[in-house]
This record gives sequence, structure tokens and C-alpha cells, in this order.
Amino acid sequence: MAIPLVAVLTAAPGVIATVADIIKAIRFLRTSGSGLNDKTIKEIENLLEKQALALSELAESNRNLALAVRTNRIILVATMLVAIGALVLAFVR
Repeated sequence: MAIPLVAVLTAAPGVIATVADIIKAIRFLRTSGSGLNDKTIKEIENLLEKQALALSELAESNRNLALAVRTNRIILVATMLVAIGALVLAFVR
């Protein structure tokens, strides 16, 4: 399934910001020191932090991929213009 380039580019900053908020919340939970079943809370915190880091890496990879695709399209257009120019020069001479 192809995802439109514009959708990836517009979603990446939001995903990165959300992941950063999740990481901040987890760090706040660690420093607040709640007394409710510390072992369970620690396990949940660890899982959420791993998930947040994975999402952050995925969002960063998606953004880089989208930028690479856009750069490739720009290079393709430039190459096509050069090729058309070469054909015109070949027919004129």
C-alpha cells in the first residue's frame, strides 16, 4: 500500500512530538515516586519507554525516506529536462 508523500511529511513532526511527550510523561512518573505496586508500574514504564523510542525511530526513518523520495523526484525532473534539451539540440543540428 503506497502512502502519499505529503501525508508522511505532514505526519512525521506530529508523531515525533507525541513520542517526545510520552517520554517526558514516563520520566515524570519515575520521578514522582507513586506508591502503587512499584514493580508493575516499572514494567509498564519500561514497555512504554521502549515503545516510544521505537515510534520515534520509525517516525524519523519515515521522514528521512519521504525526504529521499522527494529529492529523487527533483533529480528525475532535472534529468528529464536535460534529456529533452539534448533531444532538441540533436534534432536542430
